[in-house]
Amino acid sequence: AVVSTQSTGSSGINAEYGQVHVDVSFTMRKLTCSAKALKKDMTVDLSNMKLDVTFKIDGEPIETDQISYKKRRGYTAKYSLKKREFECISCEIHAGDMVIAEGEKCR
Repeated sequence: AVVSTQSTGSSGINAEYGQVHVDVSFTMRKLTCSAKALKKDMTVDLSNMKLDVTFKIDGEPIETDQISYKKRRGYTAKYSLKKREFECISCEIHAGDMVIAEGEKCR
């Protein structure tokens, strides 16, 4: 069951990656960070770029299973939210030490 709440995705603009928009969603077993990058109105494939994704619960980074990337769905990680109290889940997309985009979804 997908939790239906308001996602506050942010857009970051970066010369190398273009405009990156992030939407965060989650189920009780999976976290998703859907990232779309546009550069000169063309979609940029993020799979070839050396990007790291950090998922956070209420601002604290969490350890997840391996994060996978699919062009249509974005970054996903298996993580059990059962018996876990939280208000918001967020993700940050990093290129090295620089955050190029982030998004958050709250209950």
